Amino acid sequence: MEVCERKLSSYHEAILTFFRNQVDTFEYEAYMIKRNPRAQTSLYLARQQLKSFVEELRRDGYNI
Repeated sequence: MEVCERKLSSYHEAILTFFRNQVDTFEYEAYMIKRNPRAQTSLYLARQQLKSFVEELRRDGYNI
């Protein structure tokens, strides 16, 4: 069975970049010496959003 891999549109690329940047930002904030008290929660939520988005795209046949 041949797998058809779709390329991401610029729209999907922009959303993926946004979610990745969110994770990077909250990782930085969560591990700073003077932590943002909500950074751990924000980091968890950002990772979940990124994971869900990537899983949905992979289900739709996109190669990520």
